[in-house]
Amino acid sequence: MIKQLAKWDSQWGIYHMLVAQICLMAAVVALSLLALTQRDIALVFCGVLFFLIALAFPRLGLTFLIMITPIQGLWGLSRADMPLLLGTLMAAVNLRHAPLWLTLLHSRTWKRLPTLLLVLAAFVVLFIVWSLFTLSTLPQQQTDSTFMACAFVIFLFGAALAIFHHCLTENGNSMRLGLISAVSLALMLTISFDVISVYFPKLSNFLQLLPEWPGLRLSGLHSNPNATAKYFLAGLAIALAVCWQLFGCNGTIHPPRSKNRFAKLLAASTIAIIFAIVISATSSKGSLIAAVLAPMAAAIAFWSSSKRASLFAIASAMVIAIVTMSYTLVLATDIGQWTYEQYRQAEHIPKPVSPEKPSPNVLERMKQQLRLSRSHEMIVVTPSKDKPQKHSQIYRNIDGDIKYKNQECKSLICTGQRNRLWSIGLDIWADNWILGIGPTNWPNEYFQRTQFPFDSPHNVLIELGGGLGIAGLGLYGFFLVAMWRLWRTTFSQPKDNNAVASVFAQGAVLYAIALMLTETVDPAKFFAINPHSIWVWLFLAGTVMPRSEQAAKFTATSTTEKQ
Repeated sequence: MIKQLAKWDSQWGIYHMLVAQICLMAAVVALSLLALTQRDIALVFCGVLFFLIALAFPRLGLTFLIMITPIQGLWGLSRADMPLLLGTLMAAVNLRHAPLWLTLLHSRTWKRLPTLLLVLAAFVVLFIVWSLFTLSTLPQQQTDSTFMACAFVIFLFGAALAIFHHCLTENGNSMRLGLISAVSLALMLTISFDVISVYFPKLSNFLQLLPEWPGLRLSGLHSNPNATAKYFLAGLAIALAVCWQLFGCNGTIHPPRSKNRFAKLLAASTIAIIFAIVISATSSKGSLIAAVLAPMAAAIAFWSSSKRASLFAIASAMVIAIVTMSYTLVLATDIGQWTYEQYRQAEHIPKPVSPEKPSPNVLERMKQQLRLSRSHEMIVVTPSKDKPQKHSQIYRNIDGDIKYKNQECKSLICTGQRNRLWSIGLDIWADNWILGIGPTNWPNEYFQRTQFPFDSPHNVLIELGGGLGIAGLGLYGFFLVAMWRLWRTTFSQPKDNNAVASVFAQGAVLYAIALMLTETVDPAKFFAINPHSIWVWLFLAGTVMPRSEQAAKFTATSTTEKQ
């Protein structure tokens, strides 16, 4: 029966896939409601559902993984429950695609894998070796988390390998469209629940959707505005790729002339503007910068093949900049004040901090909205023995309340304690520049020096150099070379007239570039244990394509192993 279900899954078109995804999303929402009263039963049903879907429907299971990743808490399913369910789904996906792991026993298979997957495999090996090397020196609690982190990177590589395999088949475009629809459904759910929970407190209270983030920023089902903005970047990237495809920026020799082209272009542009607005509503500075600079990077690559396409990409970046600046400087203040009044009128609802009176100076108003040149010191207040322990929604490993003490500063780099994180991170890197401290040991090092367990120095070079030493920097160097080649071929070289593959490739690479830009001021995404790495690596796995002859050999080898 499982073989028959898998056969149906391999033959599904995008409409069958979309209907199945909607049903799965509805099931997750229903189970999260059940968890409000019967948490254990709901968790068991979720785990069984995730496991069976991944085993019976290989491709649907992979798209389901994309849909579930941004949901870090919904009604009765808390942020402590979702990582366990996500891990169950990843394990089931790898179990279902176990024959692909067997193909890696042949050296010729490694020669056919694209460079980016080889870089990911090198990170998995480096991560596991370093973890085993330092395992004996870690406390029991951190030992368990290290084993879970090792399992995560292994499962991540297996899922990326599965995406790569499915995109090489004759029905590869259906797989890519399934991934795009999964992203769309996940972001639609996130935006809908987020807008209600932040801007409509009475309705949010009735639906029990009160936000965990103590402010007026969109924080998603992740309870973290900065993390949520990274998911919105994916939606923006795909929308821009669709716009460029309709405009003829796909790199093909003959631009497409589809029916209702203008209406489709208008719809895609509207969606892109909506994502630019919701990114602005998170007030994530790194994501706002990346949303503007990533299209500019595409414009540079477009220039060698099509000046027209390059100018259109530049225009896209300018429109995004205008939209984000307009929201930040004009709309954000009025929306924030209106929302605060809604909270004041609502009863039995925690009130957010009152918004500041907007400054008449444009630059000062921008600093107010984006909290530039502002910092704070976080202090953990240990609870007394007679009071129950509280856990922060952002820092779940901390027992007690987190108090914030504002600190005035004049430099931009002090925003959000970046100056402290970077300076201390550089000191840690200087003391451990050969081997590093370990990729998961940053909280311990920061706690010893700041009395707060920051999980990252918020800069990819410091994080990889200080965490994995020389090997980590070398790995990132190879990754940059591979991304540079993929960026150049995706946007500058003519491709076959495959609109779906072109849109998916440009959207995935654009998203990857945006995340690389955010890594300069935020935690690492590609080589780190976080949900964003699932999205970006699975997207990239669907874009990197070997030569057709090699692809046929790889698919034939995988089919032989299955038989």
